[in-house]
Amino acid sequence: MLDKPPAAVDPSLLARFAAIVGEKYAVTDPQMQAPYLFEMRDLFRGRTPMVLRPASVTEVSQILRLADETATPIVPQGGNTGLVGGQVPHNNEIVLSLTRLNRIREVDPTSNTITCEAGVTLQHAREAAAAVDRLYPQLLPSEGTCTIGGNLSTNAGSTAALAYGIARSHALGIEVVLADGRILNDLNKLKKDNTGYDLKNLFIGAEGTLGVITAAVLRLVPRPRSVETAFVGVSSPQAALALLGAAAGNAGGSVTSFELMPRSGLEMVLRHAAGCRDPLAAPHPWYVLIELSSQAKNGLRAVMEDVLKQGLDSGVVVDAAIAESLEQAKAFWRIREMFGEAQRHIGGSVKHDVSVPVAAVPAFLAEVDAAVTAFIPGARPLAFGHLGDGNIHYNVIQPANADKEAFLKRWDEVNAVVFALIDELCDAFQADAFHVGMDEVFLIASEHCPRCRGGDPAKLFAKAVNDLHSHIVGGRKIEMLMWADRLLDSKALGYSEWEASRNGTYPALDLIPADIILCDWHYEKAAAYPSVPLLMQKGFRVWPSGWQPLDATRAFSAFARQQKDKHLLGYLCTTWGKVKIADTAQWPPVTEVLPDWKGEAQSPK
Repeated sequence: MLDKPPAAVDPSLLARFAAIVGEKYAVTDPQMQAPYLFEMRDLFRGRTPMVLRPASVTEVSQILRLADETATPIVPQGGNTGLVGGQVPHNNEIVLSLTRLNRIREVDPTSNTITCEAGVTLQHAREAAAAVDRLYPQLLPSEGTCTIGGNLSTNAGSTAALAYGIARSHALGIEVVLADGRILNDLNKLKKDNTGYDLKNLFIGAEGTLGVITAAVLRLVPRPRSVETAFVGVSSPQAALALLGAAAGNAGGSVTSFELMPRSGLEMVLRHAAGCRDPLAAPHPWYVLIELSSQAKNGLRAVMEDVLKQGLDSGVVVDAAIAESLEQAKAFWRIREMFGEAQRHIGGSVKHDVSVPVAAVPAFLAEVDAAVTAFIPGARPLAFGHLGDGNIHYNVIQPANADKEAFLKRWDEVNAVVFALIDELCDAFQADAFHVGMDEVFLIASEHCPRCRGGDPAKLFAKAVNDLHSHIVGGRKIEMLMWADRLLDSKALGYSEWEASRNGTYPALDLIPADIILCDWHYEKAAAYPSVPLLMQKGFRVWPSGWQPLDATRAFSAFARQQKDKHLLGYLCTTWGKVKIADTAQWPPVTEVLPDWKGEAQSPK
């Protein structure tokens, strides 16, 4: 797959590159080059005049210095396990393979660090950590092939990212060769380093565009003393999300992995992966693979049982099996790990490795499945991945009996459908509730929009609110909250100019959706607050919100508590300026004074 005709490299220049690493490690034979020129799915194939295999950071430095002087393009490559073609020489670039930089320079169990060169495989690093009773927590199905340099350069995720984070989280320091050959040695073992810029994070995730990572100091953690693994049948991604909440509530930081898989994927694995069997007696629409780990030797089994019992009692869990042995736990994990490999047997698939907010995963899956199957009738979506951190492998498999080549030619079109939904959902699901600042919306609708200047403020304001509501909320199960001051007539209600609209926008109250929660705030003490019954009469749910000073906050809270109405959600205290945190101790928590309220209540902050 070449974007432009390959450029020839002068033989004399190739000889200079070869002299740096030695003839044996300057690969020019096409057969020996083949493993470096395509990725595992064979979607990307390249060509190169030479594969260079340096054995030291000095040799990498010399190669990049010569490449910089002669404007020779270089493609760095680790274990060649990437699936998007970034490691493939599309335009006849020289391949810089780092697999010979495979020394573990130091394992320091006291500092809980391991210093690895870029070509060390993930498996080798994990084994070296285990030898000193430590854990390197990055975990990938390709651990036997993928390398530390590649993992850092792509900021790779992990099935254990929920507990330990992704590749960037593990790096304390790096050694990197810049494009002109200079070596940046930042192999720092310090957990606290506030001496200046954190330069390592410029290179982690940069995929070799700013420099070539040649070594890294990685953080280790104590090895767990107990691990429990369960394979769970659930009815839907929403049920899986509820189970995640139960697991986090009961097990806290012990939840190491939380993987989501569909029935269609399990059936695919059972057909095409030898030695795999269904862990549960009956089929279920979705499955969750949960792993808990702890430093305590005893008690973790009871925690897992409590999590699953809570799920069964609430109807979230339909069936579950807890691994009774290490071998059974490995069998559960093998099912998950074979999802990628088994797809090769059922036709072409368009891959997406995406992250959305955890709360958005169920909505994303429902909407993207509908969009993709409408776009390509018969297409078979296959979504699986790390529900615990919102990282989903969303793959679209060709319709049965369709032409593979023709289907894969629509790769970019399918990407566009999926990515459009991701952008929308990531905007919408910043939280379970979406808050809109009134002032910001008004500015969008008037001053900063030439087409809006001179228009009716209320209509402009209402249009901006309605557009946001339609785009963000739609039919999704999230809330939209807004401050109510721009929707109140200060003269009619007797409020000061700071507690209601001064911009003529209050008529918009009758022009916006009534399912918006209005946060009605006041900072002046009064006997009655007419906005509260007015907003509830209009059908809005109201969240009374106090500001400063304290006597006004107490007065508004007392008034709000007297309003026995289902539209009244609770009381929110927001404060800054003259009110100090210590002052809030002068009145009891809101949760105590509002025992008969339905809905949510928050203590003052």
